[in-house]
Amino acid sequence: MDKFLLLYMLRHVHGIGNICLLHLLNDTMHWSEKEWNLSSIIQKLHVTDEQRYCIQSQLNEMCHHLHFWQNKKDNDPFILLTDEQYPMILSQIYNPPAMLFYRGDLSLLKKDALAVIGSRKAIYDSYRAVDHFIPYLVPHFVMVSGLALGIDSYAHIQTLKHHGHAIAVVGNGLDYFYPKENTALQNQIAIHHLMISEYPSGTSPRPYYFPQRNRIIAGLSNGVCVFQARKKSGTFITANLALEEGRAVYAIPGSILSPHFEGCHRLIQMGAKLVFQPQHIIEEKWLFQYQR
Repeated sequence: MDKFLLLYMLRHVHGIGNICLLHLLNDTMHWSEKEWNLSSIIQKLHVTDEQRYCIQSQLNEMCHHLHFWQNKKDNDPFILLTDEQYPMILSQIYNPPAMLFYRGDLSLLKKDALAVIGSRKAIYDSYRAVDHFIPYLVPHFVMVSGLALGIDSYAHIQTLKHHGHAIAVVGNGLDYFYPKENTALQNQIAIHHLMISEYPSGTSPRPYYFPQRNRIIAGLSNGVCVFQARKKSGTFITANLALEEGRAVYAIPGSILSPHFEGCHRLIQMGAKLVFQPQHIIEEKWLFQYQR
């Protein structure tokens, strides 16, 4: 069986997660094509005997519909952690996605990237800050975000408005439009820029997929700029992941009395750089070369 078809089928098997696929790719890195068969793969999986039996049953059933799975794979392009196109900066994080599904221009993964993130319920001043920063940043960085409502989506909109390049990372299959309000924006990014996900087509959005998505946003980016974040928010968690991975984190400050910016202020305490002009980030671009 074709290696890529087998891996694609494995990604749809209940009981096989990203860690299992990472182990499999590592163990089979130097295999010849002949070794890529169902029985060999089953034996290589890092699972219990009971799980192995369940997985084998699912794969046997899938093999009765190979034509269906081949067509599905052909319409759901992906790259593997072991592929040349896979961004090295992302491969260095803890638990990197073994497979990245994509739509659009893969060459954007090789460029310096800056994540722009913030609250879904952003205040007016935070949108004004994005308006101030984005025109100066887009000539220097590919802008990365999660396509969520609020700052994420607005940063993408402003990036496209100012003729920049965008990468959107989503927590569902790329055939889903979530949130619905971003359907046109998602289509535009998928056609002219880049959409990525670790989830294959047909995967609906679920709450626990978004924290997983956040590690990709942090891992894919040389730096992360936080425009507004409450304490214990998803934005704060993403920025904290970036700090843990040794990435540059920039925080826009706000009123010390406002809970909207408590996460930004806490990040500054933890080592993020306080910025209030785009030039503060651009001047540090030379640091990014050591990450790629």
